[in-house]
Amino acid sequence: ATALRTLWAGGAIVLFDPTNPGEAIETHQVTSISASPASLRTLLDHRRPGSGPYPSVQEIEVGGSRFPAPLHDAVIERICPNIVSHYGSSELGGIASAPLSRLGDHPGATGFVWPGVEVQALGPDGQILPPGQEGVLRMRGPSMIDAYRENIAAPPALSASGILDPEYDRFAGGWFVSSDIGSVTADGFLTLTGR
Repeated sequence: ATALRTLWAGGAIVLFDPTNPGEAIETHQVTSISASPASLRTLLDHRRPGSGPYPSVQEIEVGGSRFPAPLHDAVIERICPNIVSHYGSSELGGIASAPLSRLGDHPGATGFVWPGVEVQALGPDGQILPPGQEGVLRMRGPSMIDAYRENIAAPPALSASGILDPEYDRFAGGWFVSSDIGSVTADGFLTLTGR
């Protein structure tokens, strides 16, 4: 989705050489970076200590795993101060995002659920939990797939521990039930707490 959005806007895509990722940023005057925290760590490891942010980089979109506070602070100081948290899945595409500056000190906060996407937390017996309560996340949206290629259809049920049964149909009832545990508030603030 990031690549298509870039191309649709008339941009170019630059792939980094992992042995010298900063060279591509400087040579091509990269304006936006989409990366995981691990990729940003690699970029920092190749950046000269004391270097300020890259002048051309206007935004970093980060997702794929937790973004530790020390890494976040180093990225702001040495790569770009404008960081956007992004949470998505292969089954649904984009789900939630927000500038990290709006997420405050909420561990696991990923952003606000996108318009047209719904996210709910389920309890151990599959019931929908009230806003703000932690459970297994289920979601749906306009770009969601409706099955895996070799999906095993089984009665939708969570085990007593709240863990998905391996035979569970993750697409039951028009929803995708993820392996992520978290909560979503009434105003759509999504927090991940585990898997």
